[in-house]
Amino acid sequence: MKRATLFSLESATTEATESIGRRFGRHLRAGDRVALTGELGSGKTTLVRGVAHGMGIDPQEWVSSPTYALLHEYRGPLTLYHFDLYRIRHEAEVLDLGLPEYLRRQEDKTRDHVVVVEWADRMALKFPPGSFYVTIECMVGNDSSELQRRICFGHDEARGADFFDFMERQ
Repeated sequence: MKRATLFSLESATTEATESIGRRFGRHLRAGDRVALTGELGSGKTTLVRGVAHGMGIDPQEWVSSPTYALLHEYRGPLTLYHFDLYRIRHEAEVLDLGLPEYLRRQEDKTRDHVVVVEWADRMALKFPPGSFYVTIECMVGNDSSELQRRICFGHDEARGADFFDFMERQ
């Protein structure tokens, strides 16, 4: 699942992480797939909350971790399918969720959605070409009580360069 990092941004607060997510969400298009990884408590759901709001989903809609539900759906100009594989133990559970179909839907001409998968590294999932790969790394800041995050973005096609330019301008 490891891809070359196109660039990374640092965040010292949940607000900054959410803001980075909003910038990312404004860039996403119908049919995009995002594989999101990071340790427990690193801010994955906070980033997804920002992504949802950046995609135009109502900010009053509280985006939460689908750890127990495994999938949350948020409607806006594009639908966001937010998966969380933290509690998945067997490949069969991923199949039961229909996740491979959601990932393949980009060939569907009615692709009016984006798929984000938290804990994407927990199963041997095949993300289609053109997917984004985001990893949140936790670091200790100058003040040892302060948690800093490095949010690393990767993409395996030419669109990645456009993405880098977009995020730099925001």
